[in-house]
Amino acid sequence: MNLVSPPNRRGTQSPEETYAERLSPLDASFLDVEAPSAHMHVGWAAEFLPPSERPRPTYAELRSHIESRLGRAPRYRQRVERVPLALDDPVWVDDPAFDAEHHIRPAPNEDVDSLAREVFSQPLARERSPWELWIADELTEGRVGIVGKVHHCMVDGLAAWDLAGLLLYPTPEPPPQEREHWRARRAPSPVELVVSGIRERAAAGVGLAARAVRTSRSPSRFVSASTAARRRARALARAALPPARPAPVNRPLTSERRLIRVRRPIADLETIKARQGVSLNDVLLAVCAGAMRGLMRSRGEEPTPLKLWSQRVSADRTRPVSSETRYQRLRRVAV
Repeated sequence: MNLVSPPNRRGTQSPEETYAERLSPLDASFLDVEAPSAHMHVGWAAEFLPPSERPRPTYAELRSHIESRLGRAPRYRQRVERVPLALDDPVWVDDPAFDAEHHIRPAPNEDVDSLAREVFSQPLARERSPWELWIADELTEGRVGIVGKVHHCMVDGLAAWDLAGLLLYPTPEPPPQEREHWRARRAPSPVELVVSGIRERAAAGVGLAARAVRTSRSPSRFVSASTAARRRARALARAALPPARPAPVNRPLTSERRLIRVRRPIADLETIKARQGVSLNDVLLAVCAGAMRGLMRSRGEEPTPLKLWSQRVSADRTRPVSSETRYQRLRRVAV
């Protein structure tokens, strides 16, 4: 049973092969912390201009196009399987009941903001692959709207690119549709999951003992490893624990979400990025910090630093709302 290696991105699969891949502890934690008022999915919304020399694509055409390219992203045909008795973290398994129509959905031809509000306010189903795309193919001015969401347990940088590859071409002319005969590989039985969980827990204990022997022979290795472990533990603890100081924006949540748009030429942000030697993400976070500072000041409240769950590679960041100038906020974000 394969619990380590990822599935082949291309090529054939044997349905007789048993396949399962363990979620990382961090990915499993995103499932554990989900609550009725805190859905752990990542969402996005986009509007596309109609083609200039051909009719705009219909929902059926777009669904067929995306479905034909699912072989590029094997994770999007997999679901999460819990290990009995919670002996270990869950695993990814191929979903034999996978149906693209459960994930690529037609949307009412309304504005994208209303569609996003409805889609983002609902949790993803756990019994199938945790992602959805909603397509509104008859917006005003010939536009096509797409609202998507993916559970945080399956989204990292690579998975995000996989999703983009399902939708977009690098060239104006579409390539021929890809056809494949995909069949789900056999998932391990509950007994196999229990046995593998016990075996991996035991192996982890042996690994810790062996590491203790190695580090006793090389104290510098222990110092570097323990420092990195402490840093990760502190980041996760800061993200999980309540904020040390109450802030006016930290109020009880509901499941409702809204999409708010702010328009700014991307050339302006790129200019700041180039002049200050920071990333585009740093610029966006600094702008958000400035907006939050303005909101708090407009309410007569004293701006205070706020925590921000930023990216998978940076588990915990502090949004410098209390910094007075734009330059200070940008410098603090970019550290």
